[in-house]
Amino acid sequence: MTEYMTEQEQIEQLKNWVKQYGMTVLTGVLIAAACLFGWHSWQQHQNKTLASASYLYDNMLDQKNLHLNDKAKQSAQQLIKNYTHTPYAQLAALLMANFAVNEKKYEDAIERLDWVGKQTTSDSIKNIAILRTGRILLFQNKKQEALKLLDRIQTPAFATLKNALKGDIYLSLNDPIKARNAYQTAITAASTQDVTEKALLQMKIDNLTTVSDLIS
Repeated sequence: MTEYMTEQEQIEQLKNWVKQYGMTVLTGVLIAAACLFGWHSWQQHQNKTLASASYLYDNMLDQKNLHLNDKAKQSAQQLIKNYTHTPYAQLAALLMANFAVNEKKYEDAIERLDWVGKQTTSDSIKNIAILRTGRILLFQNKKQEALKLLDRIQTPAFATLKNALKGDIYLSLNDPIKARNAYQTAITAASTQDVTEKALLQMKIDNLTTVSDLIS
C-alpha cells in the first residue's frame, strides 16, 4: 500500500504515472487554458463592441433631438451596418422607420420594421415593431392584414396597446361592436397607473353607437 512504499518507490510510481497520463493531462490543461483565454478575449471584444455601439447610439439621439436628421440617419446607418447584432442596431432601425413614415416612405418603413422583427431576440422590441407596422397598414387601408399581424403579439404587457389598435381598426371597418369589445379589453388589460390611457379608451367607447341602437 502507498503508506508503506519507500520514498524511492513513490518517486518511481510518480514518474510512471507522468509517463502514462502526463501528456493527456497536460493537453487537457492547455486546451482548458486556451478556451479560457478565448472566452475572455471574446468577452472583451463584446464589451468593446457594445461600448462603441452605445456611444454611437447616444450621438444619434443627440443629433435627432437637435433636429440634425441627416446626421442622425448617418449614425443610424452606421449602427445597422457595423453593429448589426446589437440591440442598438435594432433601435436605430426603429428610428429609421420613424424617419421614413415622416417622409411618407411607408414601404421603406415597413421593411425597416420587418428587419427589426427578424433580427431582435427581445419580445418588447419585436412587439413595438409589430405595433408600428400595424399602424402603417391601417393608414394604408390594409386593415385585415393589420389585424392578422397584431395576433402575433402574445405578451400580456402589450395587451392594452394591441387591443387599442385593434379597436381603431374595427372602428375604421365600421364595426363598432368589435371596436367596443377591443377597447374594453384594452382597458381591462391596462395597469392601474395607465390613467390617461384608460380615460382615452373610455372616451372612444363613449363615442361609439350603443349596441342597443345597432340592433334596434
